[in-house]
Amino acid sequence: MDQDICRNQEKLDIGGGSTALFAVIGENKMHIGNIGDSKAVIFRDGEALTLTTEHNANNKEERRDVESRGGWVFEKKVNEHTRYLVQGALEVTRSLGDRMYKKYITCEPEIVEYEFTKDDEYIILGSDGFWKVN
Repeated sequence: MDQDICRNQEKLDIGGGSTALFAVIGENKMHIGNIGDSKAVIFRDGEALTLTTEHNANNKEERRDVESRGGWVFEKKVNEHTRYLVQGALEVTRSLGDRMYKKYITCEPEIVEYEFTKDDEYIILGSDGFWKVN
């Protein structure tokens, strides 16, 4: 899918990219796939449990992966906040598209298997815009 997106972006001379988050839900368990800074959270007995990792340049493991591919992460301070940007421009370390950064980021999803418990109430799948609160 990522290769098709990048080919089409090249043909149309456009850039950009997207995160992806999905859940395949079965009777007793689910599989979650995540690419980028989206997040899956399940609520169990009134508690929120994060099931996925956000793939941002501020994550030490993700940053190490970018650097191992020859990229760099720039720290941009804005007031009391710091943004970490791949090649000085992109916050995410995994995405679909973003062909200009493919040398440094990946489209490889994180796959999580989760077994339901009797105390699970509901799940929220949300993009970065849903979770970011300043």
